Amino acid sequence: MEKLLIVNNGSASKKYALFSAGAPVFKAHLEKADEGEGLVATLTYGSQEEKRSISQEYYENAVAFILEILTEKNLITGPKDLTSVGLRVVAPGEHFQKNHPLDADCLSKLEEAKLQAPLHITPVIAEIGQLKKLLPDTPVIIVSDSAFHAGATMGFQ
Repeated sequence: MEKLLIVNNGSASKKYALFSAGAPVFKAHLEKADEGEGLVATLTYGSQEEKRSISQEYYENAVAFILEILTEKNLITGPKDLTSVGLRVVAPGEHFQKNHPLDADCLSKLEEAKLQAPLHITPVIAEIGQLKKLLPDTPVIIVSDSAFHAGATMGFQ
């Protein structure tokens, strides 16, 4: 059964969703809590919602935290259950007018674009590092925000 992890991280929060057989089965939103209360993870699975206080380390290493939760909730037996990852990217330039499988060229173009959009791209590059470390054999697709808003198809070109 296909299991797809969707990642949407920014400068102030990180969001994750697990789709199994095309349907959402889990969502996580990691962010700063209200008024100095630290960091919080809001986890939604089935009809249940759970809030957890999390450490800065869990926030910074969110992929490991999410894999731990998915295993704890029996949504995956391990990282190899994930068939692919979709990673939302907000980046300028012609290259990012389309969705792309993550490869060395795409990563190089992200590094170049980081100079123009550091708040958006710096966290994405850090997330890519975690994904490559923890899910080395799982394909990662860069899902371009620009392509989405331009009305592009979800196909890869």
